Amino acid sequence: MPRAGPCISVLAFATTTAFFFFGATVVERHWPFAARTFSLLTFAPSSQPSCPNSRWEDGEWVKRPGPHPELKDWEDVYTLSGFTGCNITHDVWKRLGSDDTTQWDWRARISTYDWKPSGGCAMAPFDAQSFILRLVRRGGWAMVGDSTAERQFYSLACMLHPYVRVAPIHWEGWDWEAGWPQYLYLNTDDSWVQHVLASAVPPGYSGEATPLVSFHRADVLFGQRELADMAAAMSGLEVPIDLTAFWSEQFDFVTTGSSKDWLGAFDLMLPAGRYDTLVVNSGAYWLPAIFAGLDGDLPEILRLWRVSMTLLTARMVKMLEVRQLTLLHWLNLG
Repeated sequence: MPRAGPCISVLAFATTTAFFFFGATVVERHWPFAARTFSLLTFAPSSQPSCPNSRWEDGEWVKRPGPHPELKDWEDVYTLSGFTGCNITHDVWKRLGSDDTTQWDWRARISTYDWKPSGGCAMAPFDAQSFILRLVRRGGWAMVGDSTAERQFYSLACMLHPYVRVAPIHWEGWDWEAGWPQYLYLNTDDSWVQHVLASAVPPGYSGEATPLVSFHRADVLFGQRELADMAAAMSGLEVPIDLTAFWSEQFDFVTTGSSKDWLGAFDLMLPAGRYDTLVVNSGAYWLPAIFAGLDGDLPEILRLWRVSMTLLTARMVKMLEVRQLTLLHWLNLG
C-alpha cells in the first residue's frame, strides 16, 4: 500500500538526493504508452505488496499473444492506450505522441507489450476512481520538469477521463507561454464526481478551485541566475557570473524559472492546493551546448547538477519539516 505522508519522487539521469526515486529512460515519442505502464506499476491490491524499485526497474517487456491491432482512426489511439477519451484541449494527438500517421503501425505494435517486473510481485489494473479518491483524501500531485513530465501529465489527464478537466484551456490563437502552470481539476459535471464532492472531501476542498494535479514546466528546475550563482560558488568566485556568458542565447527556448516558485506551489493550503506528492523530472537539458559558462565541460556540468540537487534536497527537507511542525502544532491545539 502507498505509505502515508508527503513524498518526493525524482525522474532523472543522475541524482544525489536521498529520496525514493522513480528512475526511467523513455524515448519521448514512446511516452504515452510508457506513462500508462508507469502508472499501473505504482499500485497493487491491498492484499499483496507493491513492487519496490529494485523489482519493477529490473523487469522486462512481454508481448501479449495474438496479432497486433491496427490504428485506422484517430480515436483508436484512445482504445490502444486504455483511455475512454481525454479532455485535453490543445494538440491532443501531438501530446499523446500519435500525430504522425506514418508511425501508427509502430504505435499499434508497442501497445501489445506489457511490463513485467522481476520477482513476480503482483500489479493491479489501474482504477481511475480509486486514484482520484486518493488524490482528494490524501493530497494531490505537484509535477515539475521538462517535456517528459509534461507528457506524463497529459497521459494522466487521459487516464483519469472523464472525471477531470485540464486548465487553463488552450484557446486557438492564444499566445501560450510554456512556463505557465497547468492543472487537473475535478470535472464537476460528472455524476460520480458530484457524489464524491458531496460525501468524501476534506473541509475546505473545492471541486472548482483545488487541483488534483499541477504541472510546472521547469526544464532544469532552477532559474538561470540561481544556477549561475551556484557555479560561481563552486569556482570560488566573489562576483556573479554574467548570464550572457553563462547561458547560451540560442537555447532561450529552454524553460527556466526560480525553484522557489514551484516549491511554493507545493506548499499551498486549501482551497488553493493540497499536495501530498512532488514528482520532479530533469536531465535532458543539462548539456554542454547550453551551459556555455562552463566551457562545455561535462564533468563540471555534472558537478553543478550534484550541487544543485543537494541544495534542492535541503530545501525540500526543510519544507517538509516545517509542514510536520505545523501539523503537530494544530494537533496540540486540538
